[in-house]
Amino acid sequence: MIGCGAADKWYTREKLERDRVFFDANRFDVDTCVFDGGHEWAEVFLRQAGAFLQKLILPDAIGTADR
Repeated sequence: MIGCGAADKWYTREKLERDRVFFDANRFDVDTCVFDGGHEWAEVFLRQAGAFLQKLILPDAIGTADR
């Protein structure tokens, strides 16, 4: 899971895209998230990161957090 804020001056969307291409080329399944904000983690990123981790840790529990 990689993400960046649209206004992040350090980890830019271009860097995120470069990293995504690297992971894809090396056959890693990676989710990405670009959110409103800067270099801090926004609520939307926290939710997506949590879902990503849940999918890795508890693959049979997908969707149960919403119930």
